[in-house]
Formats: sequence, C-alpha cells, structure tokens
Amino acid sequence: MVQWVSSRLCKISTFHRLIWLLSASVIVIVSIFGVVVGLIEYIESGRVTVGLALTEIEIPFPYFAKPITYLSVAVVSFVYTTLQIYRHKIESFSETTKSALLLLSLSLSFLASYEVLYNFSIWNALITADAIAGIVRIDNLEIAYPNPQTPWNLVFATKIFSAVTGASLYSLYFFLHLREENDLNVGK
Repeated sequence: MVQWVSSRLCKISTFHRLIWLLSASVIVIVSIFGVVVGLIEYIESGRVTVGLALTEIEIPFPYFAKPITYLSVAVVSFVYTTLQIYRHKIESFSETTKSALLLLSLSLSFLASYEVLYNFSIWNALITADAIAGIVRIDNLEIAYPNPQTPWNLVFATKIFSAVTGASLYSLYFFLHLREENDLNVGK
C-alpha cells in the first residue's frame, strides 16, 4: 500500500512538474513575442497599444486561439502547479507568513475581479456603441486609460485579469485549505 501511494505521488509530482515547465515556457514565449511586437509598433508609430499583438493573430490556424488565450491558461496552470509542487515547503512556513500570503491572495482576488468587471463593462459599452453605429470590431477595442499614449486592448486586459482572478482565487482556496488542515491537526 505504501509503495502504491509513493509511486502515485511520484507520478503526480512528475505531471505537475511537466505542466509547470510547459506553462512557464508558454508564459516566457508569449511574453517575449508581445514585448518584441510592441517595441516594433512603438518604433514605427511612436505609440503602442498594450496587448494588441497578443490579440491580432490566431495560432495554430485562423479562428482558433489567440496568444493571450494561451498566456491566460498558462498563468493559471503555472500558479496551480507551483503551489502543488511546493505544497510541503509552504506547509512549513510560519503561521504569520501563511496569513500574509492568504491576505495577499484575498487582496489580489478582489483587485483582479474588480478589473475584470470594469473591463467587461467598458468593452460592452464600446461594443454597443459600435453596434448602434453599424460597426463590428470586437477584438480591436481599446481603452486609453490610465495613459492616453498607451491604451490597453480590452480583449487582452479582460483575459489577463481573468487569469489573475482565477489564479488568485485558487491560491486563496489553497491557503484557506492549509489553515483548515492545520487547525484540524492542532486539535488532535
């Protein structure tokens, strides 16, 4: 029985490490692509729209997924696998450190959720205004806030903040679950 559990944990750990490595690779590759294309756009026009490069193409073929979609999934997967891989080390953190991480997760969840709602509201208003005018340009809408010289593409902003929301909500669950397990163990 112990050997079966040990081999199962080894397989799970290997799986998490593979997903972690794949997620980290996607994050690095997509981020470098976005920065390079953004720099080229800035050099050519003197203006850059944050995230536009990650929403203009579909990979591996048309009408499939955009790089921002891969980046969003990779961010959530990266946070999940990181917490799973380092679970035993995190369990050994002091209660103060775990409480601080719990508070950070809660704060990030709140802030990212607010941004998602804000971006969806702006996006919906702009889509409606365009529809009334007979225009359809859902993926190219942007908001020139907080800096008019550097607007944000709304598809990018909504997806990246959705990913941060998902990742921070999972980390919130993770740290609450650790606290609950610790409370059960202390009570024994």
